[in-house]
Amino acid sequence: MTFCETTTTKTENVTRQEPITYNVEEKKQLEILTLKIDSKKSWISWKTIDYDSLPSWYKDNEFLRTGYRPPLYSYKECFKSILSMHTETGNIWSHLFGCFLFLVLFITYHYSYNEVHGFEDKVVISLFYFSAIFCFGASTLYHTMIPHSHDTMTAFCKIDYAGIALMNIGGFVPPIYFLFHKYTIIQFWYLSIIISLGSACIYLSLSDKFSEVEYRPLRAAVFLALGCFAFVPILHYLYLYGVEKFVINGFLNLMTMFFIDVLGAILYVTRVPERYFPGKCDYWFQSHQLFHVCVLIGAIVHNQCINIMASNCYSDNVCFLQITAQLSNSSINHLEF
Repeated sequence: MTFCETTTTKTENVTRQEPITYNVEEKKQLEILTLKIDSKKSWISWKTIDYDSLPSWYKDNEFLRTGYRPPLYSYKECFKSILSMHTETGNIWSHLFGCFLFLVLFITYHYSYNEVHGFEDKVVISLFYFSAIFCFGASTLYHTMIPHSHDTMTAFCKIDYAGIALMNIGGFVPPIYFLFHKYTIIQFWYLSIIISLGSACIYLSLSDKFSEVEYRPLRAAVFLALGCFAFVPILHYLYLYGVEKFVINGFLNLMTMFFIDVLGAILYVTRVPERYFPGKCDYWFQSHQLFHVCVLIGAIVHNQCINIMASNCYSDNVCFLQITAQLSNSSINHLEF
C-alpha cells in the first residue's frame, strides 16, 4: 500500500506529491490505529473486501469472491464480527448452535439418567458430549479468529483440528464400550487403539513441527487410519451377533451418520456448489457451510445411536439384574411373612 503526502519546494513554489512507502509492520500498525478510531464511531469499524484484496495468508477459496472481513488484528473486533454479515457468518453460527445444543443435551442427560447409569457409563457418555462441545466450540473460535492475523489464525486452526480428533475419540468410545460389554478383552483393545490413534491425531494437530507442509501426508495418514479403523469393530460386531442385532442396536443410525459426514467432506473438498457459481455463494450455501451442517446433523444422529446402544445394553443386563434382585427381595419378604 502506498500513501502520498503533499510538500512544497521554496525554489520552484510548486506543489507536488511524493510517495511514502511503509513496511509491513508500519502498515499493520496504521490499520490497527484506523480500526481504533473508526470503532469509536460505529459498532463495526470495517467494511467487507473482495478476494483479490486479501493478503496471501488469508486466501483460501477463490470461488468466494466478496464479503471477506479485512485483517483486523484485534480479538475484540473478531468477536464483534460474529454479529455481522460476511463469508464466515454461516460457519460461525452453525457450529456455535451445535456447541450450545450439545451443552443442553449433556445437561439433560446428566439429570435424566442420574439414577440409571453407573459411574463408568456416565464417564463414557459424558466424554462424547464433552468432545462434541469442544469440537463445535473450537470450530466456532477458529472461524471467528481467521481475520485476526496469520499467527492467530494458525493457532486456532490447530485447536480446530485437535477438536476434530477429540470428537472422533468421543464418538468411537461409547459404541465400543456398550456393544462389547460382554467381551472385556476385545473392548479393552479396541478402546486402546482408538484412544492411541486419536491422541496421535491431537498431538500432530497441535505440534509446530508436524504442522509443516512436508508432514502433511503423515497427518492425513493418521487421521485416515483413525476414521477407517471405526469400521473394524462394526464388522466384528456384525460377525458376532448377526444382522438382526446389528439393526436393533442402531447401526443404521451409525451408517447414516457416516454417509452424512462423507457427503459433507466431499462437498468441502470439491468446493461445490460455489465452484459452479463463483461469487453467488459468498454468504450462504457455500461448501464449508454445508460441510458444517452435515457434521452437526451427523453428530445429532450419532447421539441418538449412542442412546439406543446404551438403552439396549441396560435392557440386556442391568434391568435383568434389577428384576432378579427385586424378585429375591420379594421372596425373602414373603417367607418372613
